Amino acid sequence: MLEPMPDLLVLTHENPDPDCLASAQGLRVLIRHTLGRVVPVAFSGIIGRSQNRAMVSALGIRTVAAVRALADRSAAILLVDTQPGRRNNVLPSGVVPVAVIDHHPDWGANDGVPFVDLRESFGATSTIVTQYLQELEVPIDARLATALFYGISSETSHFGRETRPPDIVASQFLFPYVDKRLLGAIEAPRLKPSYFRLIADAVQSSVLVGDVLIAVLDAVPYPDAIAELADLFVRLEKANWAVCVAWHRGYLLCSLRSNEPEATAGLLLAELLPSGSAGGHGMVAAGRVAVERKRWERAAGELLRRLLHALGRAGESISPLAGGGRPDSAIARVLDALSTESP
Repeated sequence: MLEPMPDLLVLTHENPDPDCLASAQGLRVLIRHTLGRVVPVAFSGIIGRSQNRAMVSALGIRTVAAVRALADRSAAILLVDTQPGRRNNVLPSGVVPVAVIDHHPDWGANDGVPFVDLRESFGATSTIVTQYLQELEVPIDARLATALFYGISSETSHFGRETRPPDIVASQFLFPYVDKRLLGAIEAPRLKPSYFRLIADAVQSSVLVGDVLIAVLDAVPYPDAIAELADLFVRLEKANWAVCVAWHRGYLLCSLRSNEPEATAGLLLAELLPSGSAGGHGMVAAGRVAVERKRWERAAGELLRRLLHALGRAGESISPLAGGGRPDSAIARVLDALSTESP
């Protein structure tokens, strides 16, 4: 299918995570091996999380800016770990990719795409790509094996969240080839003081509403920060849900996590935000919506109020995570909006 294409481009979702980066790298290696063609991997946004930056650096994953790569409208696009119609990618309007490879649910915008491989029953897109490499007998070196293994591991929270049998099989296949030293450097990178300040600010700006941990930050240095915080806070002993919201460069960002195996976090957040603005899996979801700086606290309060209502936690008592009195700063204003019905 790809042989007659003049130019090819692998396009990730915005602010790509390890699963997305590893999948894109795997597709690039596959195409180079089978077709002898060098294919760029393009992304938009920021690679901000410490582990993600360490992964790109340690494993030599080369990327280009999507805005520059997409200037050539003749390139055939392979969309990985995202789908047309989602607001988490910069696929140009009216452009139909030649392939969509993803492990998220079908969001119903893949009509006309020549090749669609959606495997919602898989825990990671890296698992799909690993199967491609196995089936086509593509040699996998230590760096690619490490990338794919870490992509699966991080997406499934070290195989403890939404891990499926194919993920285990793929990981077992990859592990003998993994560079354990590089994997350790990626999983536990050195952290800047700003990371600890972010955690401290988030703890001070968090409350428990029943078993729902809510963290609100006035601003974050990079979009992935709220996912990082949600991953941390859902581990709180009393929490079954964690939701983090923040304002970043014109958007209200939201990350949702659950400890409940039967949760439908992705569908839930998709129902609460405008079409195409959210997505995820059962226990993991994220979304964003454009909002003016002066309105973001009101918008955050409305979103959290609707989320608590949908979870059946509306009216539960509110207690600060850090103890003491009611938090000040952004969360106090969001709580005011949270307790006020929309007109």
